[in-house]
Formats: sequence, structure tokens, C-alpha cells
Amino acid sequence: MGDLAEAIYDVLRPLSARSPRPRLTYQDLIDQLPRGYHGLSPRSQELSAALGEIVEACRRHTPALPALPAVVINADTGRPGPGYYEVAHPGIDGDDQRRAAWEAEVARVPGTRYPSRLV
Repeated sequence: MGDLAEAIYDVLRPLSARSPRPRLTYQDLIDQLPRGYHGLSPRSQELSAALGEIVEACRRHTPALPALPAVVINADTGRPGPGYYEVAHPGIDGDDQRRAAWEAEVARVPGTRYPSRLV
């Protein structure tokens, strides 16, 4: 994973262990990243790509892990942005189906032991 993905993972991993309902807005995530990343926009392609890297690393892990970026949500909708669904749930169309897939995924995150590093 790239440097930004590693930095994001370092913010999200402890969140999964300490909260029964972990959620973090895109802006809150940016605010918790190292200073060099504070200029990112919640809608930036760079942020979206890094979150996608983490989803893919979670899927590749043996055994597969729930997609940790499922906990990163839009402050207005309370759900992930469209980029999450494209990577985490490809081929699922329709708002109801996407919501159900995300809800199932995010419900698996709390209590999951994520390794200190994903490869």
C-alpha cells in the first residue's frame, strides 16, 4: 500500500477495536492524518484511491477481513461515497442493495483484529 493508505490504515485500525459502532467522516479522517495530508479534500481522488487500496488489501488478507474503509462516511448521508461501493461491492447496483451490502460489511468491522500492517 502507498504512504497515504498506510497513514489512513493507522487511523482506522484502532477505531475498529475501541468502538462498537465505528464511524468517521471523510473530513475527520483527514484531520487525524499526519499534517502533510491535511490539505486533502474529502472528495479527492487521492483519498478515494488510498481507501480503495485498503479495501483490496483487506480482501487479499488470509483470511479475508471486513473492508475497514466501510467505517468512513459522508457527514451528510451517513454512508460511504460512491467510490467505496465500486471497490468493495463491484457489480451491486441500486441504492437498497448497496446499502445492505455496506451495512453487512460495516457490522463485521467492530471487534475484528486487524494486523498492525496489511500487505
